Amino acid sequence: MFYYDTNGVLRGEIPVLYYRSHRLLFDDDGLMWFSASTHHMVGMNRLGKLEKILDLGSNYILHHDYAMDDDGNIVLLATELSRSDNAVQDQVIKLDTTTGSVTRLLDFGEMLADYKASTTHAGTDESDSTAKNRWDWLHCNTIQLLDDGSALFSARETSTIIKIDDLEGVPTLDYMIGEPSVWNGTKEVSTFLDKDGDFPDTGGQHSITYVADDSLPDGQYYLYIVRQQLRHRTDPPRFRLIGHRRHLHGILLRHRALAIPQVSGGRERRHLHGGLLVRRAVFPVCLLRAGA
Repeated sequence: MFYYDTNGVLRGEIPVLYYRSHRLLFDDDGLMWFSASTHHMVGMNRLGKLEKILDLGSNYILHHDYAMDDDGNIVLLATELSRSDNAVQDQVIKLDTTTGSVTRLLDFGEMLADYKASTTHAGTDESDSTAKNRWDWLHCNTIQLLDDGSALFSARETSTIIKIDDLEGVPTLDYMIGEPSVWNGTKEVSTFLDKDGDFPDTGGQHSITYVADDSLPDGQYYLYIVRQQLRHRTDPPRFRLIGHRRHLHGILLRHRALAIPQVSGGRERRHLHGGLLVRRAVFPVCLLRAGA
């Protein structure tokens, strides 16, 4: 893991066991948490000492993303290793940063069983190039925890964003954002927000970011979406860099989306508003917040 400042100057380096450190989390005790492998989450103090090294155990491995809840525990996207159906990247687990215990919060395969049953085994798993007969039917790659205990998930293989209520209690499906036709024939198709406006749909998105804004009416929020670019160009277009935000992984298209509950015609209607914000040039650097 490398630290770069906003000028692209290397400021630090932290070795990890393998895999990658996707996100830096900071708890109330001054520890910085990050993944050191698919099995390990570590808490580092300000002097660079690893005060906590926690193992997820033999039943789960991390995939992509994780977030810290209000209790200082870590909620992770995961693969369950003991599954007989070889499904991958469809579990949500919680790591207790005090005891080190791991509990499952949500099995998307159970919640979305009808859709899962309609998919086929592609036999691939991007986290293991040697894998055979893997069932990557959903491929969650981002989690965003909201203040009310709900969560947003990016499900790449379905080109869908999934909103789950009461994630750490009794999880239920609230709504989805994306192309409803992907879910035709399932009961979940009725949960999609209506799109209000002319803007591109999500498509193989690889990251989402939830942003609350007090200037918005109640029930509205911003959702930034990184669209996965699945093509190669030998003559990539040039774009002017705006500001000092720099991003990883190819040309970036970001969209602003608002999920808006509205009352219309005597019943609640939910709408999705959006618009293209900006194309940006891409640099292989990371950002650190001031004081982090």
